[in-house]
Amino acid sequence: YRTLGQWSVLGPFFPDDEMAAPGTVLDTEFPGEGAAVAGDTNPNTIYVRRDGKRLDFRTMVQADKTEFVNLSAALGADNRAVAYVTRTITREQGGAAILRLGVDYWMKVWINGELAYRLDQGHGSPKPNRHLVKVNLRPGENVVTFKVLAGTKGFGFWANLAESDEQGERAAGRPSRDAQLYDPAIQLRDPYEYTYW
Repeated sequence: YRTLGQWSVLGPFFPDDEMAAPGTVLDTEFPGEGAAVAGDTNPNTIYVRRDGKRLDFRTMVQADKTEFVNLSAALGADNRAVAYVTRTITREQGGAAILRLGVDYWMKVWINGELAYRLDQGHGSPKPNRHLVKVNLRPGENVVTFKVLAGTKGFGFWANLAESDEQGERAAGRPSRDAQLYDPAIQLRDPYEYTYW
């Protein structure tokens, strides 16, 4: 798995109704959502929040040593805050891959402008790799965008990517199609070569 550690960030935004359901907040299009989904992180473009605060994509966040991307620390906000994070992934060949996610606390995920995953129901305490999302990536650059909605105690996510669908299946505890019981590098000339007493 490759940790997706560095992201461009736009936010924080806040819903008009603090008590709105997570699904309603995730469906609210805040300024800059279209640019975030398209991967357009031009730092000179300004997006204005409803309270007049001006935001842009100049903020970058990096995963810490536990692979957690702490949006609360980067943006100075949590408790029902919303942020868009985006980055590109470059692949030599296209094909299936597994995106492993954990989030504090809800999110939407777009891959190359297409909605790939939505989490707006309770999912227990936030943990890395709790959600496995099968995605299809194209050769060259792929745009990955998250819309993250904080709960009441934290604001951030974990994300890593299996380079192939098969790696993702193994990581998820599923046997791969060509599972082997023994390391193929071990080769015995004679099956009776060793004696156990």
